Amino acid sequence: MINDITTMIKKGITKQSILYLSFFGFILFSNILRAQPSENIPTSLQESFQKYETLKKNNPYQAVSMMKEAANLDIIQNNNKVKSSIYNRIGNIYLELKIYPLAMDAYFESLKYINLAKDENGKAYCLNDIGNVYYALNNFQLPQKYYQQSLEIFEKLKDNYGIAVACNNLGMVALKTQKYEKALSFYKRALVIRKQNNNLGLIGHSKLLIAQVFLEQGYFEKAINYMKEARQMYARDREPENVATADFQLGKAYFLYKKYPESLHFYESALNLYTLKQQHLEVGNTTLEIAACYENLDKYKQAEESAQRANILFESYKLKSRKLDAILFLSKLYLKQNRYKEAAKYQTEYINLEKLIETENSRSEFSKLLYSIDAFKETQEIKQLRVINSQQTLRTRLLLVLFLISILFIIYFIISFNQKRKQQQLMNNKTKEIASLELYKKEQENERLNRELNFRNNELASKAISMVKTNEFIDEIIKLLQQLIIPKTAQKSINQIIDKLNFFKKDDGWKEFEVRFEKVHSDFYRNIEKSHPNLTPNERKICAFLRLNMTTKEISALTYKSAKSIDVARSRLRKKMDLPRDENLITYLSQF
Repeated sequence: MINDITTMIKKGITKQSILYLSFFGFILFSNILRAQPSENIPTSLQESFQKYETLKKNNPYQAVSMMKEAANLDIIQNNNKVKSSIYNRIGNIYLELKIYPLAMDAYFESLKYINLAKDENGKAYCLNDIGNVYYALNNFQLPQKYYQQSLEIFEKLKDNYGIAVACNNLGMVALKTQKYEKALSFYKRALVIRKQNNNLGLIGHSKLLIAQVFLEQGYFEKAINYMKEARQMYARDREPENVATADFQLGKAYFLYKKYPESLHFYESALNLYTLKQQHLEVGNTTLEIAACYENLDKYKQAEESAQRANILFESYKLKSRKLDAILFLSKLYLKQNRYKEAAKYQTEYINLEKLIETENSRSEFSKLLYSIDAFKETQEIKQLRVINSQQTLRTRLLLVLFLISILFIIYFIISFNQKRKQQQLMNNKTKEIASLELYKKEQENERLNRELNFRNNELASKAISMVKTNEFIDEIIKLLQQLIIPKTAQKSINQIIDKLNFFKKDDGWKEFEVRFEKVHSDFYRNIEKSHPNLTPNERKICAFLRLNMTTKEISALTYKSAKSIDVARSRLRKKMDLPRDENLITYLSQF
């Protein structure tokens, strides 16, 4: 984790370098998790499914509405496989929009119908989709569970393509939890299967996954060799976009290896391919990486020109978050050259743009929340109408049966008596079914609430770390400005800049974190203090972070303490709480 900008400049590692490693992993993730089982769509619905494919990028909410309407058509009421496919598509859109509770509901609905269809292959893919949502929430124990179930089904069906997909998914979970040998084992198993099928594109993809493991371990030569082999596969497969991706990753690997001329060579190759395909975002990203190479080669003029080109490109295509990285790079570059006026200008622009992005993100999240509430209400209303219709149908049938029984009772007393007994038994069975349905609905609601709590926990932890990093950045800038030796005539301008930076600086990060935490877990501190009154305030803070399932590394960044200190604090907590060796501390804290 990068703690301050000065150290980052000295080491030659930019913020975007770290971001692109994560971005690379997400690209690989999205490429392998969207494989779908074969479908048999009725002819009357094929037009709707084609419109869905057109709308899902430009108007996703309309695409969701179209799928919901299709799910209620009479023609598919007995076609559970198609209904499962419809809810799968709804879940895919919600996952893309990061509306995770609704995505999870849609995928579980898809799983319900595929189970009714008794389609084991489709079930494996549904389990895979559910795992995707948990993976997106960074809850890695649950996706591992669902991916493992998916793998077991594929193995039972001897579906090699599905086995490779499940292995790659499990490999990603292992990589995220830094279990490198386990990740390599899964990735290499998938690679063997893909070699048997002789699919050059997928072979290249598997090699890139393996390269990522070696890259995270710092084995640059091994990573680069696998990347070059992947590039050869893509070139033989005549896929220029994939070749560009491989070139970009080779540039990144050489950059981290501090071999900047080689890095520059592959970045420029990737840039040419991206430019040819008019992939504007990738062109801007690659141009910014080229600027970082020039900076580390002490070619500041070329670095400035490349960064400015990237900044203009991001501006023209309204890519604000990427423009933020370009501005940050230029600011650090000018600071490195002691060009304080230009640095201050871009620092101010950075803060203003960051505030604008935060405001837009807040509005976007609020819009998503309103849509989620409306969608949930709509779903509940539809379910209620179905229950009412079912009850009315049941009443009508009961009245008809009672009428017939009455006539038969007059004519045939003994037969009517037997009919009454059968009818009573039928009603008892219906009552049991309704009770079972109510229990299932309660279980589903509890599961939904738990998923929403997990989502809030992840959001809370992410927000807290973001506030701390922002304050660290502003403090460092203020410190650098205060150390400047400048004429008195310019002192007033510098003081104004410092005042503005202090104005934008967030209040005490812990206090805001504590307020947000108590909103989500209102009884946590009271319960923990009641059970363990001997805990210090700092130990209660660490308990709160652990309650959010935060890692030692994340807690270290948030509390300004070393990872070793956090581990010692965790050991001290276990002793104070008198926990046995086999009991997990995080599991224990989740009970409060």
